[in-house]
Amino acid sequence: AWQSEPLPLGDWVSYNPLRGGRADLRTDVRIAYDDRYIYFAFHCFDNEPDKIRTTITRRDTAFNDDWIALSLDSAGTGQTAYHLFVNPSGIQMDALNT
Repeated sequence: AWQSEPLPLGDWVSYNPLRGGRADLRTDVRIAYDDRYIYFAFHCFDNEPDKIRTTITRRDTAFNDDWIALSLDSAGTGQTAYHLFVNPSGIQMDALNT
């Protein structure tokens, strides 16, 4: 599955620092699944990689870093979402929005 072409998902929007703004840099996403899990892979391009903010810290404490997030509305109602975050060092964060 990881050998497939990135999904043509259109333009990304920014959440932070300007929510809803058009993302200036390219992000490629790949999705795969098996009988138990769904997998997401992100390739985030950056013109200034030396300015990427990342730390090795405890889980759920990396919001001051750069991060990427995925929000899943598993019920399809627009009322609840699971938010999955990861920073460039692989530190994970999650939240439930109800």
